[in-house]
Amino acid sequence: AGSKFLPETVFFHRLSRTLIITDIFQSHEPQSDGWFWRTVKRLNAIAAPEGGAPRDWRLTVRDRKAARASRDRMLAWDFDRLVITHGRCTPTGAHPQVERAFAWLD
Repeated sequence: AGSKFLPETVFFHRLSRTLIITDIFQSHEPQSDGWFWRTVKRLNAIAAPEGGAPRDWRLTVRDRKAARASRDRMLAWDFDRLVITHGRCTPTGAHPQVERAFAWLD
């Protein structure tokens, strides 16, 4: 919630304690690209190992209150693993990583 232009659905698999996110969290390996794309990934806050919420997506969030409520619901889930479609997944200890990625909503 919060972005009319780039809506997102987040999934939580309770049994495996896995959070599944498609576009609003990315963690790209910077060393696999040339200097230009490495720089773009760093500036967009999506470079591995930390990854994050892409800045271009952040710019589309107009309803921060709704986005915060969605983030808080997501962070209330008891997940440990993170599976993403863009970049490196996190097999364990993902909750603090996701918290940091969405701290900009505070």
